[in-house]
Amino acid sequence: MAACERTPREIVPYEANPIPDDAPDDELSVTEAQVRLEPELLEVPSKLELGDTLRYVVELRNDTDEPISLDPCPAYYQAWGESSVGVSRTSRLNCAEGPDAIGPGESQKFAMELPLVDTEPTEGAIVWYLGAPDAARRADVTVSAEVEVVAPSG
Repeated sequence: MAACERTPREIVPYEANPIPDDAPDDELSVTEAQVRLEPELLEVPSKLELGDTLRYVVELRNDTDEPISLDPCPAYYQAWGESSVGVSRTSRLNCAEGPDAIGPGESQKFAMELPLVDTEPTEGAIVWYLGAPDAARRADVTVSAEVEVVAPSG
C-alpha cells in the first residue's frame, strides 16, 4: 500500500510543537534545501492588548526549480519585543497537516501563534526564521512591521 501523500492547504493550522532548550543541534537545523524557502509574514496585527496571543501567518515560498521537502519537519524561531527578544520560542512547523513538499514556484501558508505573557506595554518587531538561534544551519531572518502591545481597555 502506498503512503498517503499530504496535499497543500490554504493555511495549515497552528499546532504547538515547541522544541526543548536542551535539544541537540541536529534537531534544530534545517536542511540545505529548506534554507532556500523564502518566508513572508502576513496578517500581522498592528496592535494587541497585553496578555493576548500574537496570531499571524507565515508563507513559505519556493523560488527554486526543484520541490523542497518538509521532511524532516523544519524547526523555526519566532520572537517579539524590543530588540525582538521580549518573548521567543523555537518550535517545529505543523508538518502533520501540511504538504510533504513545496513545489517549484509554489508556496504554503502556516498559521503562527506566540503568547505575549510577562510583557509590558510597548512596541516590538516580530523576528521569524527557519532553524534555531544556535543551529548549525538556519535561514535568513525575516522581520515584520512593529506590533504595539497596549494595556487592556477595560
